Amino acid sequence: MKKIISFLTAVILIASFAASFANVFAADGIAGDVNKDKAVNNKDVSVLFKITSGNPPASYDKTACDCNGDGSTNNKDVVLLFKFVSGADVTIVYGKPSSDIDLPIVILEYVPADVFADEETAVTGGFDVPNGSKLNSLYKDSVEFDENWNIKTPDEFKSVDQYVLRVAKGKYIEEVNVIKAKDASSVDMIKEMLEHRCEKQKNNMDFQLYDDDNKTNEKMIGTGRVEVFGDFVIYAVTLDTEVSLLRAQKEIEENPGCTALDVYKAIVSELYE
Repeated sequence: MKKIISFLTAVILIASFAASFANVFAADGIAGDVNKDKAVNNKDVSVLFKITSGNPPASYDKTACDCNGDGSTNNKDVVLLFKFVSGADVTIVYGKPSSDIDLPIVILEYVPADVFADEETAVTGGFDVPNGSKLNSLYKDSVEFDENWNIKTPDEFKSVDQYVLRVAKGKYIEEVNVIKAKDASSVDMIKEMLEHRCEKQKNNMDFQLYDDDNKTNEKMIGTGRVEVFGDFVIYAVTLDTEVSLLRAQKEIEENPGCTALDVYKAIVSELYE
């Protein structure tokens, strides 16, 4: 009799365990196990963040990335997975396999200063309004959240007066970051952040893998670098990075009081002719 009770108890416990984790385990994989190590933890959050930031590893479970089961992979999945591994009362699923990763595609961003005084003016001028999620994905390797589960803006931006970013879109590495520090004491910290961005781009194999027939990325990928001109820190990787940086230096030296937007336009002047 005791053996029968023990057996029934074991069955009940197993069934209870299975029910509790039905949201995690699936026939073909484990929900949230992005790195395929048979565990769901902060390592998966980190890998998923890199994937949605455009820096995917060579191998990962695309289906496990879709933690909310909506058929796409984006920052919503990162936040949900982070809550899950942190012990929050949330459900994750083994979603839908998709190669359609919603990467943060940023064309232009500008911190309002003298040129754009408000969000409406910024949008009218053709600039995206910046947010912590986009900036974190550009400059950081791991995701950080605030107390409201919003992805934090990098701390370095507390020392930024204004900036314009023309960030690599799709398969092309071409990029221009113009950042003006609030004061000279912040320049080195901002420079270090941009140098990290430069290294991330050089090590992003996607740019080489999906190059065009003219080898556009191959020509640019090793030329990217960061330069400091006064309170401005510039990261550029273009078809002629040297000329781009010389344009920036000329604008800053000849026009005291110029804005980040002025410097940006000088760098990519061919777009405004």
